[in-house]
Amino acid sequence: MEVATTFDELCSLVTGDLPPLVNAAAGTVFQMLDHRKVEMVRGDFSKDKTADNLQRLNALLEQHPLSDVLLAPLGGQLGITVSRRLPSGEYSKSKFAREMYPEPVTDSMIGELFSWCRRSAVLTVRRTEGTFTDEEIERFDVVIFAARTLCDRIAGRNVEREVHNFFMTQSGAGPVMAFLMKSDGGVMPVNYEALRFVETNWAADEAFRQLDDSEVRRIMSRVESSWQDPLRARFQAVELDLGAGKSTFYVLPNSLKQFYIFTIGPSREQGGEDRSRLVLTGRQCEIMEWIAEGKTSWEVATILGISPRTVEKHMEAIFQRLNVENRVAAARRFLDLKAGVTF
Repeated sequence: MEVATTFDELCSLVTGDLPPLVNAAAGTVFQMLDHRKVEMVRGDFSKDKTADNLQRLNALLEQHPLSDVLLAPLGGQLGITVSRRLPSGEYSKSKFAREMYPEPVTDSMIGELFSWCRRSAVLTVRRTEGTFTDEEIERFDVVIFAARTLCDRIAGRNVEREVHNFFMTQSGAGPVMAFLMKSDGGVMPVNYEALRFVETNWAADEAFRQLDDSEVRRIMSRVESSWQDPLRARFQAVELDLGAGKSTFYVLPNSLKQFYIFTIGPSREQGGEDRSRLVLTGRQCEIMEWIAEGKTSWEVATILGISPRTVEKHMEAIFQRLNVENRVAAARRFLDLKAGVTF
């Protein structure tokens, strides 16, 4: 499967090469929406893509003896074997098996290849005689695990390509501000330009900006139109207010089930800032000014009117940004940056 670089290539491999490995008659990949509706079929039945056939298929899925499992996220499970969950003969007699397949089916294995946003993909293989053995079930589980890993890699490469293209095509219009939004709506800056925006428009100790549920739903809805295939999305424009009034941001889901949110910031004049502010926020610089004077976290907190715990959280971020392990090293590097010395 290492040769697969797209979702279609992966589907061709698992539906073509896997069935013989587990003594199955055929393999099929169902691309699902909300774990309830088939949008696309790959492999066996892939020629039956008409709206009528997909409608028939979706109606039959409701008749599957394990519909409560099949039409739900499989989570950490790898493969599910029908014969291990149903009494002998029940599956082959079911309306789903009788009307779905041209030949009698005695057993089936089901595995989820990926699940992200509202989309998922499920691989099934079937037998026409007997049931799957323990060894064949283990082989199927190994393939599902490898396929999930490869899906993550393909999705990751696609995200990298989209981000690269965005910077190449948009950065000429102005500096790109990059934010990251978690699935719960928490937004945080991830590059220098976004950090400067946060410094100007957010409260001094606001580590992230929480979007309300309606905004998150609006973003998720907009992202729905961004998918080129199940593992590749494109940036989509959406109007957002991250603290400076509404403006156009560009949203892209990434392979870690988060969202990149980019926008073009205003051009800024070169110079005028010491190098410390290229790395640290204004609040972090304030803290380091006093740390460099030998103050403790408690003393800095008292001076700045914040809690010692807030100071410590800033110090953790400072250590990471300056790539140091203690306050002495942090103070030295901070003073070097203020003097314009790079490292």
